[in-house]
Amino acid sequence: MRAEQQAAAAPHAEPREHASWLREHLEGIVVAVVLALLIRQYAIEAFVIPTGSMAPTLFGQHVDVRCPNCGFEQRVSAGVLERAPLAEDRANAAGSCARCGRRHRRQLPEDAFAAGTPSVVCACGERVPLQPLAAPVGTSRARARVPCTNCGYVFETLVDPRFWPAGDRERGDRILVNKMSYRLQEPARFDIAVFKYPLDPDENFIKRIVGLPGETLEVHAGDLYVDGAIARKPLAVQRSVWVLVQDSAYVEKDGGGERGPAWRPLAGSWTATPDRRGYRGAPAGPEEPGWLAYGRPIRDRTYYNGFVHAGGGELVRDVRVLAEVRSGGERPATVLIRLEAGAPDTFTVRVPLAGGRLEVERADTPFASAEVPAGGARRTIDVGRADARLLVLVDGRLILQAPFETTRDAPRASGLAVGVAAGEVVFERLRVYRDIHYLAGVEGHGNAFPFRVPPGHYFAMGDNAPNSTDGRVWGAIPAGHLIGRAFVVFWPALPWDFAVRRIR
Repeated sequence: MRAEQQAAAAPHAEPREHASWLREHLEGIVVAVVLALLIRQYAIEAFVIPTGSMAPTLFGQHVDVRCPNCGFEQRVSAGVLERAPLAEDRANAAGSCARCGRRHRRQLPEDAFAAGTPSVVCACGERVPLQPLAAPVGTSRARARVPCTNCGYVFETLVDPRFWPAGDRERGDRILVNKMSYRLQEPARFDIAVFKYPLDPDENFIKRIVGLPGETLEVHAGDLYVDGAIARKPLAVQRSVWVLVQDSAYVEKDGGGERGPAWRPLAGSWTATPDRRGYRGAPAGPEEPGWLAYGRPIRDRTYYNGFVHAGGGELVRDVRVLAEVRSGGERPATVLIRLEAGAPDTFTVRVPLAGGRLEVERADTPFASAEVPAGGARRTIDVGRADARLLVLVDGRLILQAPFETTRDAPRASGLAVGVAAGEVVFERLRVYRDIHYLAGVEGHGNAFPFRVPPGHYFAMGDNAPNSTDGRVWGAIPAGHLIGRAFVVFWPALPWDFAVRRIR
């Protein structure tokens, strides 16, 4: 009888089990949604960078373009491109140089092609044949001029979004913001923070905090001063904000053209490596080092901005050279790195390639020394100055960190050179960087400094100093407007396009 009752009850058990299973899953989904909302509200929230005010640390909506002269790929602000100066000539013929890739456009008489193929002589000496265009370039807003970040070559790129190839126009960087950070601790200088815009709290902004409550801020020669002393960035932040100026791995087809070569021999014997990406050098004599100088002025230009509010009016004294070098002979080699910003701020660093005592001179006077550990045949030498501090790394290891006193005056020169004091060396790759160069004002506004940060407030600026609307325009941020600290950049979570980058 009991077995019959159990058998009779069995058909009714399945709906109850199904209902229980469905209820558990619905409860799980509800709990997950509630937790997600709580995390978004109080802990972590995702934001999209809309503008380029933090470039090149963080990018807003941009276009990826490639220089036809050196092949360097760079990001250019989409908004800036839409306002960039266009080629307004009504060219009806064009051609590209077979040697250097330079594009030539000309407005020719209607019968110019009747007698044959017209041509022009390129700056590199090559004769360039011209072909007729279907329609004059000046009749369309399809193209704009863009300067290359790496070589300075000016080329054309598409402007109207309808003409951009699929995938070329990217949304701004996606970031995660820790909304608990400023509930647990006070904001720190050089944090990248998201906050409510002081003039419109319904709008969110992102900038780098540079001033804390009660401090007096000034900007001189691109450096930030706090209460009269220069503010030095933590090393982790400094590593993330170096701005690339030139990379010898990208060979310029025109050899520099009117801009001149990127690297120029000053003394000694210098020849380009077979791949034209590096240089082999030897001293001028037993007591005369060989020098190879970077041949272009280092200015505060931000190429992400194109030609719009791009800066470039000030020389930058905080520069860096990253050299991949090896010995070119049997004799022990000594590598030289010189950073020039006018007397007394010229530093010469002597690095024994095989290891030994590293020596630094400032204006020909002994300044500092350190020990370089023995290494392999190839070494990476990294020398830079930033915020009145000299930094030397060998093979990625910090060898020397030496602060110094400097003037607040704008530098009279800005440059660098690499060299060899003994033996022969091969610089296989040379990269030049500059530091963030703060400006005292934004175009259309006066000098914002000195600025006294009120109690309970913070002062923030964008890394893209020439093209950032920030505290220099609207003043300090109330502490209550701070939302949180940005700590990571993430791309769309797709298998073929996924990357995570910490924000410094």
